[in-house]
Amino acid sequence: MVDSRMIEIGGREVALVVRRSARARRLAVRIPGHDDSVELVLPPRAAESDGLAFLRSRAGWVLERLERMPSRVPFADGAMLPLGGEPHLLRHVGGRGTPVRIEGGEIAYPVEEVTIAGNLREMFQNISAAGADLDTRGNIHCGHVLISTMMVAGS
Repeated sequence: MVDSRMIEIGGREVALVVRRSARARRLAVRIPGHDDSVELVLPPRAAESDGLAFLRSRAGWVLERLERMPSRVPFADGAMLPLGGEPHLLRHVGGRGTPVRIEGGEIAYPVEEVTIAGNLREMFQNISAAGADLDTRGNIHCGHVLISTMMVAGS
């Protein structure tokens, strides 16, 4: 069961997603990273009021993580997009690239079911840059890796 609503944390309006998980053994607060929402995971028998009290007790941590989120950049011709710690100019070149679905001024559905083809040893040999931009918002901490040559397919 998933419930979404807006709440105030430390004077800031935040989208809250409350999710019950049969596998959860304890209360958990997560920042998914794809937007400015906060996820509260509740074990099956936990009271929602206990979960909200737990979330409020972690308000400082939540606000710190939300502040570290990168600012949103409009995806439009001429926009400057940060990639690997460097700004890159976005240019539309007609007739090339993969079509995307745009809803409300945002890319809603990029390439789905991407397949990367090749030999893993060759991929490691073709790494041309590794970013020091460690992303620590989620459970997996990783920087950007640029591979100069790779086969990518998707629909």
